[in-house]
Amino acid sequence: MPFEEALALAQSLGYAEKDPTADVEGYDACRKICIISSLIFGKHVYPKSVYTKGISGIQLEDVSSADALGYAIKLIATVSRGENGKILPVVMPMLVPQENIMSGVSDVFNAVLVYGDGIDQTMFYGRGAGKLPTASAVLGDVIEEVKHSVTVFSQSWESSDDDSFIDSVDNLSARWYFRTLGENKPSDDMYSVHFVNQNEYSFITDDKITYSQARKLAEEINALAVIPVLE
Repeated sequence: MPFEEALALAQSLGYAEKDPTADVEGYDACRKICIISSLIFGKHVYPKSVYTKGISGIQLEDVSSADALGYAIKLIATVSRGENGKILPVVMPMLVPQENIMSGVSDVFNAVLVYGDGIDQTMFYGRGAGKLPTASAVLGDVIEEVKHSVTVFSQSWESSDDDSFIDSVDNLSARWYFRTLGENKPSDDMYSVHFVNQNEYSFITDDKITYSQARKLAEEINALAVIPVLE
């Protein structure tokens, strides 16, 4: 269904706020990745330092095209440490391969996928909205507040007035999905065209490129959509 209809349905079920901006523009996911990043890396991470892009620009054509290519589009908040030692937290819609367990997270459910050197992938999964799950989470926080004098008694965080430890989103490296009009098609020797839909076509880059390079390519071909592929 169109975005507006899906959003209205979510609001009627109590899954989206009356003002849904935080949900659909990724602000809520941004706050969550800030907390997770702080817990993992020991420094405060604030929303102003996190590149955040929501789902309001996703069209039905992108959903259909992604499905034909073997992917599902999900709003992903992710953080990782790069070879330069900096961390890169971002929130963006991403194409998730259908064989990845994250691709099946739908409806009102949220999931956290952790990659570990020894454990490979571990996922924590559960309801992320609704009156009872929300009330349970709030009550759990209240109980923790009463029991302990600090929020996370086993974790100390350093000041992050200087956020130079956070990398630029320009350096985000991924394979990228593009949707554009037929007359703007780049040469086939540069990219493999994977799916054609009437007068538009979609493709995924064969190699990883940075977000900066992806935006430059998007300008050259007047792309209608630019979305990274989650590996």
